Amino acid sequence: MLQKNVNWDKVPTRYKRGTALYKVEILSPNPRDPEAPQVQRNKWIADYQMPIITQDRLYVERWLAADPVPQVLPSEYAICQNIQF
Repeated sequence: MLQKNVNWDKVPTRYKRGTALYKVEILSPNPRDPEAPQVQRNKWIADYQMPIITQDRLYVERWLAADPVPQVLPSEYAICQNIQF
C-alpha cells in the first residue's frame, strides 16, 4: 500500500472491513387496502460500517441465533436507512 502512496488510515471502513448484508422483516401498511392490517415484507440492509469482528463478537453472534431474521417496525427501518455509508 505504501508503494502506491495509499494511507491505510484514510481508506474508508467499508473497504478495510467489508460489508455485511442482512435481512430484516418490515411491518408496513397494506398498499392495496389501507384498512387492512399491516403486511410483513423482507428487506435487505447493507452495513458499510462493520465493527472489527475480533473486538465485537456479538455483531456476528446475533445472526447465529435460532431466528436470524429480526422484525423491524417502519420507524426503525427508517433509522437504518438514514445511516451514512
